[in-house]
Amino acid sequence: MNLARFTPDFPINLFHDILLKSYSFFQIDHLILTKHYALIIESKNLKFQIEITRNPDQLIQYDELGNSKVMDSPLQQLEKNCEWMRGWLLNKGIDLPVFGIFAVSNVNCKIVTKQEEPTIVRASFLQKKILELPRSTEFIDENTLAKLKKSILNEHMEFDQHNFLKNFDVDVKELLPGMWCDVCKKLTVSKIGFKFMCTCGNENPSSFMQAVNDYFLLMKNEMSNKECRTFLKIESAKVTYRKLQQSGLQIQGRGRNTLYLNKRSPAKN
Repeated sequence: MNLARFTPDFPINLFHDILLKSYSFFQIDHLILTKHYALIIESKNLKFQIEITRNPDQLIQYDELGNSKVMDSPLQQLEKNCEWMRGWLLNKGIDLPVFGIFAVSNVNCKIVTKQEEPTIVRASFLQKKILELPRSTEFIDENTLAKLKKSILNEHMEFDQHNFLKNFDVDVKELLPGMWCDVCKKLTVSKIGFKFMCTCGNENPSSFMQAVNDYFLLMKNEMSNKECRTFLKIESAKVTYRKLQQSGLQIQGRGRNTLYLNKRSPAKN
């Protein structure tokens, strides 16, 4: 998806592969900052046919033979990233609208939804979609926009996972296991029935992948079922297997030797 030639008649700042920290670490494929809004764009190159559903939030991908594979919903992650971006801005005293778009870059991919999903677009229509976003109000001036650009570039984290804990003088044994609750800010989320619930009563459907991403950031770019259970404090190997299979992560090996690879890393041969 190429946004390099996108030159609208209003000033924008365009960032790619940004990693920031708000309530948690979050990674953004593409970020556009303007005086009117911030726009997060998540993009995927998906083949054949995909179906995106709500309740449950999931993406089902079908191959040419009709075989299906269930993955976590990109819309749910997009909404979470928008929430974290709002928090990042508010921490700087800036109340700027944050919008999100999920762009499918493969022109041959058939997209099926059960309801209208205005945040889903084909990459070829992305620029048109951006130009349709509201620009009647300027929430920040050009000076603040320039400061935001500088802050993002300064705070963007290029992680060296092998040295991250060492750089901050943290022993791996000091890391607390568990899944993070967005409401009470504690590692008190567990699998209850078909849901990931916190002891405070809040449902946290994205807590599993949030914790998996934290593992990749802090530890290494691959994990086994056992390592996942230990880091996330999950007892059931079957629950962990099912969630990892649905995660969209690259998979290497079989049986007890199965490893789940950080999707931002190339799969090993």
